[in-house]
Amino acid sequence: MRDKAPNAEIVFDKFHILRHLSNALDQVRRDEYRRLQGKDRSWIKGQRYTLLSAQENLTLEGRQALRKLLAANRRLNTAYLLKESFRSCGATEPSAVPGHSSSAGNRACAGSVLGRTGSLPT
Repeated sequence: MRDKAPNAEIVFDKFHILRHLSNALDQVRRDEYRRLQGKDRSWIKGQRYTLLSAQENLTLEGRQALRKLLAANRRLNTAYLLKESFRSCGATEPSAVPGHSSSAGNRACAGSVLGRTGSLPT
C-alpha cells in the first residue's frame, strides 16, 4: 500500500474506535453473565441496550438501572468507563484548534484510553 500512496496517513476514526470499544464492552457483559450465577447474574440479563447507549439517551429508569449495574459489577464498570472516557474525549472537535488535525485529536484520545487498557480490541 505504501508504494501506491506513500503520503497516506493512518486516521483514527472516532466512530470506528467506539464501535470496537462497544463490542469489547458487550463481550465483557457476555463473559460476566457466563461467569456469574444466581442473583449476581440477574443484574446483567437484559442490560445490553443500557450499557451500550449513551447516558443522555437513557430514560430516568435506564440511568438508574445503569448505576445499579455498574455498582454491582466492577468489570462491567471498568469497561463502561473506558468506553465513555473515549466517547467524551472527542466532545471537543480537535480540528477547531489551530495546528491540530482531527486525526491527531483522535490519536490523543485513543492514547489516553490505551494507556489504561494496553490495546484496542481487534
